[in-house]
Amino acid sequence: MNFQVGDKVRVKSMQELAALYGKPVQGVYGATIHVPGGFDFVSGMEHFGGTVQKIVTVQEGHYYLSGAGGYAFTDAMLDRVGGYI
Repeated sequence: MNFQVGDKVRVKSMQELAALYGKPVQGVYGATIHVPGGFDFVSGMEHFGGTVQKIVTVQEGHYYLSGAGGYAFTDAMLDRVGGYI
């Protein structure tokens, strides 16, 4: 786990993740990219790409962000921005 509650992070875009982990495949939840950490980046998460969020919860290898609904994010989906929101 690279982040903790209160950290400010930027969500990577679908394009950035595709360049790192391969093209999206069609899954149950639309376009899906399999990323390290046991969670997928799905098309519903795409509109968070490029946004800066605050980590509000850390649970067993994934994070919940302040403005990202109930989606779970992993280290592979996030970049450190620094500071606090």
